[in-house]
Amino acid sequence: HHPYAGYTGILELARELYAAFYNPVWEQVCRPAPWSVGVEEAGNSQQEEI
Repeated sequence: HHPYAGYTGILELARELYAAFYNPVWEQVCRPAPWSVGVEEAGNSQQEEI
């Protein structure tokens, strides 16, 4: 639990929000899973053949 009272509290909140929003993990989270990339391509080609 972090207190966010006063000016220093707002600065701490801003630092934590910045760290959360610009965390490098979001780049990995937004990419498709490696095992689903091949499945999607195979699924699309099977539907086109029908």
